[in-house]
Amino acid sequence: MEIRIKRITTPTPDLPDGTNAYLVFDNSKEFTITCRFHIHGNSLGLAGKEGTLHTDMDTGKVYRQLVAPGGGCGLIITDELVEGLSPWALRGVVIAEQSNEEGEILLTVKDSESDPHKLPEIFIAGKETDLLGKNL
Repeated sequence: MEIRIKRITTPTPDLPDGTNAYLVFDNSKEFTITCRFHIHGNSLGLAGKEGTLHTDMDTGKVYRQLVAPGGGCGLIITDELVEGLSPWALRGVVIAEQSNEEGEILLTVKDSESDPHKLPEIFIAGKETDLLGKNL
């Protein structure tokens, strides 16, 4: 499995709120993932769609979660499977965001089908790094 990630927006560190966008190629599928940051934290989403992305640890799949007001002061929460987007792609976006990398990030996982929890090899701008984005 191979995942390529490239920032397609310029970060704005002087602003307390903002959004960066990343072009993600996860095997043969293309996604634009947004990372919204604000004083209360960060959230990942799909460009042009409502909701936030999260990973279900039991299934190893990525879901887009939507929250809407329901009747009687309740909330309606729905999870929609994002076909073809791997949890490692989300982790790669987080690495890109934390490292402020503007070059390409490449994640390769060998034998991912036989061991879904195998750690990937991570390259930032051609240099091998660890999961925290630090050069090895």
